[in-house]
Amino acid sequence: MNTKPAFVALMLGQALVAANVSAACVAGNIAGTWYTHAAFFDYTGASGGDWVRCKLLVNSAGGVSTTASQCRLSSGTSLTVSTGTLRVSTGCVVSGSVTTARNGAAFLRMAVQYGQMDASHRSFSALGYDSARAQWKFMLQAVQQ
Repeated sequence: MNTKPAFVALMLGQALVAANVSAACVAGNIAGTWYTHAAFFDYTGASGGDWVRCKLLVNSAGGVSTTASQCRLSSGTSLTVSTGTLRVSTGCVVSGSVTTARNGAAFLRMAVQYGQMDASHRSFSALGYDSARAQWKFMLQAVQQ
């Protein structure tokens, strides 16, 4: 039995899968409207946890709009976005930060420690922490509209 054609087909299939997984990103892939959900937890166990959902409008340079972006806590409390920058590397690694405010005072300072954009450039997952309260860590999922 000649297995050479099957082996070649298998190798070509693996190459196509690898190419899709390792699709390169460009800086502009971060541009657009992103809907995020982040689950926060206090790794010391002193406090419980919470979640926040955000709509972030990001320009092609990675700047997060402070007028068109907004967040909401699980309680329904609205947060404004006071500053933010998100970047994506050619390896599709996402980094940056978003700072929110509640009643005009800084509230969450979400620093993305490690994020990875998928090959379609339409979603990314990330891990990070609140830079104002380092014991608060978060897991984030983002989907582009």
